[in-house]
Amino acid sequence: MSDNFTNRYNGLNAKQKEAVDYIDGALMVLAGPGTGKTELLSMRAANILQTTDTHPSSILCLTFTDKASLNMQQRLQEIIGFTARNIQVRTFHSFSADVINQNPEYFFNHALVEPADDVIQLQIINNILEELPFQSRLTSKYGGKFTQIKRIIRSIDQAKKAGLTPEKLRSVAALNIAYIDSISDRFDQVFSKRFNKNTANEIHQFLDEIPTLETKTHPIRGYDEVLHSSLAAVLVEADENNTTKPLSAWKSAHSQVVDGKRVLKDVKRSLWWLELADVYQQYQSALEEQGYYDFSDMVLSVITELEQNETLRHAVAEQFNYVMVDEFQDTNDAQMRLVNLIVELQANNPNIMVVGDDDQAIYRFQGAEISNAQNFLDTFTHTKIISLTENYRSSSKLINSSQTIASKILHRLSAQLDIPKKIEAKFNTTTDKVEHKSYSTLDVSYVSIAQSIEHDYKAGLSVAVLARNHSSLAKIAAVLDECNVPLQYDRQSNVFELPGIQLLINVLKTVASIQKGDIQQSTYLLRTILPSDVVGLDSKFLWSFSIRNRYEDWVSAALASENEDLLSFVEWLVELAKLERNTSISILLEYILGLKPLGSYVSPLKKLVDSAEDFEAMQLLSGVQKLRSLASSSLKSSSNNLQSFVELLRSYEDLDLQISNELTFLNGDSFVNLMTVHKSKGLEFDSVFVLDAVDSIWSPSRSRNKTPINLEMMQEYGEDPDDYARLLYVAATRAKSRLVFVSYKTDAAGKAQLPSPLLADIPPTDITSTKQVLHQSLLRANTWPRLNHTDEKLLLKPLLTNYELSVTHLINFLDIENGGPQLFIERNLLRLPDVKSPHMGYGTAIHAALRLLQLQFNKQSVQLDLVLDEFDSVLETQHLEQPAFIKYRQKGRELLEKYVKNPDLLTLIEGAQPERSIKAVKIGDATIGGQIDRLDELQSELVVVDYKTGSPLAPELGAKTKTHGIKAFKHRLQLIFYSLLLEDYAAQKHKSIKGRMVYVEAQSDKDLVREYIPSHVEKDQLKLLIDVVWGKIQAFEWPEVSGYEESFEGMKQFITDLIGENQII
Repeated sequence: MSDNFTNRYNGLNAKQKEAVDYIDGALMVLAGPGTGKTELLSMRAANILQTTDTHPSSILCLTFTDKASLNMQQRLQEIIGFTARNIQVRTFHSFSADVINQNPEYFFNHALVEPADDVIQLQIINNILEELPFQSRLTSKYGGKFTQIKRIIRSIDQAKKAGLTPEKLRSVAALNIAYIDSISDRFDQVFSKRFNKNTANEIHQFLDEIPTLETKTHPIRGYDEVLHSSLAAVLVEADENNTTKPLSAWKSAHSQVVDGKRVLKDVKRSLWWLELADVYQQYQSALEEQGYYDFSDMVLSVITELEQNETLRHAVAEQFNYVMVDEFQDTNDAQMRLVNLIVELQANNPNIMVVGDDDQAIYRFQGAEISNAQNFLDTFTHTKIISLTENYRSSSKLINSSQTIASKILHRLSAQLDIPKKIEAKFNTTTDKVEHKSYSTLDVSYVSIAQSIEHDYKAGLSVAVLARNHSSLAKIAAVLDECNVPLQYDRQSNVFELPGIQLLINVLKTVASIQKGDIQQSTYLLRTILPSDVVGLDSKFLWSFSIRNRYEDWVSAALASENEDLLSFVEWLVELAKLERNTSISILLEYILGLKPLGSYVSPLKKLVDSAEDFEAMQLLSGVQKLRSLASSSLKSSSNNLQSFVELLRSYEDLDLQISNELTFLNGDSFVNLMTVHKSKGLEFDSVFVLDAVDSIWSPSRSRNKTPINLEMMQEYGEDPDDYARLLYVAATRAKSRLVFVSYKTDAAGKAQLPSPLLADIPPTDITSTKQVLHQSLLRANTWPRLNHTDEKLLLKPLLTNYELSVTHLINFLDIENGGPQLFIERNLLRLPDVKSPHMGYGTAIHAALRLLQLQFNKQSVQLDLVLDEFDSVLETQHLEQPAFIKYRQKGRELLEKYVKNPDLLTLIEGAQPERSIKAVKIGDATIGGQIDRLDELQSELVVVDYKTGSPLAPELGAKTKTHGIKAFKHRLQLIFYSLLLEDYAAQKHKSIKGRMVYVEAQSDKDLVREYIPSHVEKDQLKLLIDVVWGKIQAFEWPEVSGYEESFEGMKQFITDLIGENQII
């Protein structure tokens, strides 16, 4: 090793040598991009072995990723040789696994445990939430599903990465609440006033007066301390700029007025985390009871045992004389605590080295906490700090440009510690370039920049195209592939979102439904399969078939069809269903993909496999392998069959889970590299092209899910502007000689876009281009086909004879999130088979039972058993899976028992008309009709009652949250529509009309009923809207809605454009 070491040592610069030579005591190395960090770590390990009698196994090198671990091992072997294999190079998780495996008596009660996959984790959390009281802050629902379930999983994971057990998290939240309460009156006195020149003095006085928390929960800082430092920093900024604006901004961000009193928002936030601590504890107990652990448990379990067990702590710590931590800026709080425990026996100045660059801290979404660098210095007060500033990668021009991006990072360790960190180029060239190209549209930017990419590739340069997300890379990959540019792209996608996989899964589900005899489900699924190109049916034939069989069993209809292609395909599905029930998923997939014929019939899906040279088809094959792996890993051998697998797939869909699929697309010996910025960390290329350099892509989200200020390490990624500045800095520092940022003025939806402010010092050059995107996907989604206008009119015209527009039809026409007019055609004219969700089926059964309850009430003969029997019998017709049937049956029976015992809660009156049908009402040229759940005819008014399952809206049918906006609109529209149905009748009777929503699942009686009286202006506007939509339907004019934002705002704009005036409903 000696000659090799000496030669490499002589190649180091002065600062690198200083770091290699400093082997005793704590050392922090700030290593900017391209400054030789990996060589430094390896050389330092070699120097320890050369200058001390340390055994290689007593050196522990901790890295952040498996890739970094492998790189270090390879570098060590180059320098040291065979001895390097004994140096302990580990990721934090593999090190924790070693500790657990070597000391099993301390962990999991000696039990054999398995990792919990996403389905298990979410099912456990879902079950816990089902048992929580209705007042819980965690149990909000939409569409029958818990809306916060994924946030809860992420937050528990963040707590673990912060090293917080449920008990510690509960303690932090409770201390926060108590402390904020203790200062609330004084806070209101100071911060409820209008700010002026004396405000700063008052806040200073406030900080002097507020108490100090005596109880702290390690490692979290006390709320008093963080509040003090937060306000102190703002006071300094206000003083330096001689303005109260920073104070006002802090006040707006951290406080609000509640019941006339200004309070800290962290009260509400801490209450959320307090409830989460209880769910966290129940989750951990459920994992243990079921024999599981999750990924973050490994590090936290080791920390907990090391802290509680001195014998184990000493046994682990005594193994290592030297510890080195790579990419220190990417460590989370739990990992930092683990490091501290490992070196605990070495007192105040242990032999520990950390190396990293806080400007490149881009893994905060995995719990990384850059404050660990400052905490390290606070813990090890004698730490030597060395800053590496000589860059061996890029030219001065590129370094200067990347430094302008880094200067936008607000929180930098070098600034806090006053450490020089001016990166300087070791080598310079005269051909280096930094460009910012701006195009008219997103699509034009991709097609045009492809020319520059192709030019650099053909010039023999190494080229990388970087983006924040895979959707952008997939688009540029398609363009470059059209240009025959060789690519390497490790594409990550969700298997379920691939059109080919969607088709394959629907075939599996159809076969399973036929096997079970579920006519409704098999009919619905068949209609999703038949439009696929690979089935090969003519679009006009599909329309005719659907119209002839609008209310029929499509499987039986297909088996009686004279169309040979349809008949053969459905006969094949039936034969698949006849296979033995224990036929494995792998064999079924071979039949469905056409890899094996069934009798003489070969699956039409073989066309997809035969196109395997196409990247999307390659993804399909890789996705199929993922499905096979899912079946083998998640299903026991006894249940590896079609029905069990389909049930597993439904679990993934219900919980909105993904199956990640990373496929390397490589179509040449040399190639252009396409990757996310995160993936590019540690790499370098001659030319780097950064896509989508616009503000909306490189700026924080507007999430409302803030954490208390002393739990900011658990804030969801994307809330801090520094996250984006660091990420763009990493992208910029991958380039050696050419760096190109690509922005555009409008995105794919036509929205105006601005260049990222992070590039303010690199002004854009407008590029004019007329090129258009050429690529068309091989595997298009299986949407219902459209015909030419003449054929559609010919087939649809008979369906409009005696047609009445209902409120449901109108809402579908307006629902641009789901296709709008296309949804109306499919669901309301063609009546394509559809399937209800379990919650919708439950709602149907509840409505039927409430109808019977009203009829009994009218006769003054209410019988609970008959109401429950009616509910059960209707629920049985809804084709729910057994677990859902059991769940909703129990839930519905409990609900109905409550209302039978106390019908006044439903505002029942004798003589009310349940399911009142009203037909042939004229609104201008339009004919409307509908069925009202219940009509109460009182002495002076008509009350339209509509029953709703699901969470209640706010009073006056207002939206409690932004996500409730479209729901509130639909509920208001429904009641206004019903008032139009009754308008003539009410006028004849000289009665007013009032709407009433009864939210039967409301957890509080005060939220059960919401009343709404439509205004004359609302009714007039709805009449106008009905008239316009009716005209469109009768003329077979289907407005194009692809240009509208798929949101409530987009729907409102669509309505405004239809009627020519602002939507007010």
